[in-house]
Amino acid sequence: MNSELPRSSIMSRIPIWCGFERIISLMRGQMATDMGESNRLAFLIDRDVDENKIELVLKKAAALRAEGMSVLVSPRRKNAGKQKNSLEQLGYRKIIDIYKETEI
Repeated sequence: MNSELPRSSIMSRIPIWCGFERIISLMRGQMATDMGESNRLAFLIDRDVDENKIELVLKKAAALRAEGMSVLVSPRRKNAGKQKNSLEQLGYRKIIDIYKETEI
């Protein structure tokens, strides 16, 4: 990753729920009973996390997806409680907050 990119462009590369992705997520929700809801994991990345750690999280998410797990990587909102409740309603039972000091 280019260390000269402004933080806003780094965070903008993290996928968020919108438009087409939201429709797909709802369709996948229908399949959750077949896959088991315990197979869903969400990483919520704090705004102070450096780009190297973001890269590690994205690599970890890709590896877990290759194993068949449903993994969401998203910026952590200021109102994380509401965000977590929404994710739980979508079937995410394991939600991990990523901070500067979090070990990956």
